[in-house]
Amino acid sequence: MIFDSILNRAPLSPVRLNPDLPPKLEDVINKALEKDRNLRYQNAADIRTDLQRLKRDTESARTAATSGMSEPSKSPDRTIPAESCFDWGSLH
Repeated sequence: MIFDSILNRAPLSPVRLNPDLPPKLEDVINKALEKDRNLRYQNAADIRTDLQRLKRDTESARTAATSGMSEPSKSPDRTIPAESCFDWGSLH
């Protein structure tokens, strides 16, 4: 039963487990869990590269948002930064 689920069923969407998960991090997780071996990461260096890119993009977006803030937004930002969802220190 467990093996059948692993091999034949789609995994639960990461965003259903954590609605605040950044969409790009969800993409990385989904690619890592891809059933078709030709579509998933071929080696650890590939996933590391995508995670480092996500970290860089998240940090630069936050820096741009912080430096460009002139007035508070009307609706609160409910997203959690990617670095809060992942231990980025392990990528160095």
